[in-house]
Amino acid sequence: GMQRIFDALPGPKAMARRTGSGHGEMLYTADGYVTAWFCWQGGYTLGVALGVCVTPFLPFDLVKMAAVLALGPILRRRLGAVGLLG
Repeated sequence: GMQRIFDALPGPKAMARRTGSGHGEMLYTADGYVTAWFCWQGGYTLGVALGVCVTPFLPFDLVKMAAVLALGPILRRRLGAVGLLG
């Protein structure tokens, strides 16, 4: 499994496992690990890593949040009207 692959990797390495999170939650918790890996592997500062790994995605995330805020109440009302909400 994962340990065998890790052991076979050459050179300096680090392994981290997230505990207390289900498989579906990893999408939302992995970004910090990827940013830390980017810093460690490339020798970059946190500022550079955030600028490359996080900041480019913020505008699209803001658009998604605005869409949810605008469409969420409409969807809730319509789903409730047809009995699909508990």
